Amino acid sequence: MAENSRPGVEKRIKARCALEAVAKAEGITASDEDYEKELAEMAEQYKMETEKLKDLIRPQDEKMMRKDIMIQKAIDFVVENAKEK
Repeated sequence: MAENSRPGVEKRIKARCALEAVAKAEGITASDEDYEKELAEMAEQYKMETEKLKDLIRPQDEKMMRKDIMIQKAIDFVVENAKEK
């Protein structure tokens, strides 16, 4: 089973690395405002207060969330700037 999923996993890893490179090249980051917005959306989804959710998030979770926000912003950048050949 692991061998069958390998091509898909490799493709996702390569895509993520490419998006990280785009983010770096374009200076795309996850601002504090982006992070706070994401927290507010999560809190609403889980029917929690934002401050309570913040208390539950570990530093490594915040780091991963910020990286995911950055990747999403890189995806948005690529889509907005894509040109047909």
